[in-house]
Amino acid sequence: MKRTLIILLFCGMSFSVLSQTKMFINKINGTTDSLLLSDVKSISFKSGSSPTFQDMVQVTGGTFTAGTTLVTISSFKMDRYEVTYELWTEVRNWALTHGYTDLWGGQNGYNPVGTNNPVTEVNWYDVVKWCNARSEKDGLTPVYYTRSAQDTVYRTGDLNINVDAVKWNANGYRLPTEAEWEFAARGGNSTHSLE
Repeated sequence: MKRTLIILLFCGMSFSVLSQTKMFINKINGTTDSLLLSDVKSISFKSGSSPTFQDMVQVTGGTFTAGTTLVTISSFKMDRYEVTYELWTEVRNWALTHGYTDLWGGQNGYNPVGTNNPVTEVNWYDVVKWCNARSEKDGLTPVYYTRSAQDTVYRTGDLNINVDAVKWNANGYRLPTEAEWEFAARGGNSTHSLE
């Protein structure tokens, strides 16, 4: 059964996740751990030698306190709007002719009118593969790979991606770390309390 996600754009897009599935791609100050899918809210993209993206805003990096830990975040770009069903379908159609054999089509929102509703009814695996497909379609380096050698792009199946199979310095789209999402949700360097 597909888990429900509403996708918002965060340098790619962001996700309101309605699942408790674990994933293994969180990275804070060089440490790794797993986090619940319900803690993941977006996809982020590390800036650098990347092209300029339309409809994205710059989030300037900085330092903030997450619980009792001081965390430093690098700058990144964030999309302004939710990922629409139309965009999801455009990337999916490209992906299906470029080695992504099982990328789910998703749904056109919860109360569809037109094609600009947020895509829903996609799971974490679909989202990660979609990020890779969008990266490749846009001529960027994919972030997720099938193993630690990072020699095979994750395009099919339901794989639990370990942190060493994530190319953190790639310029493609990816889910954010918990710290990146929290920093952005607090307003970046403006740092508003979430409590």
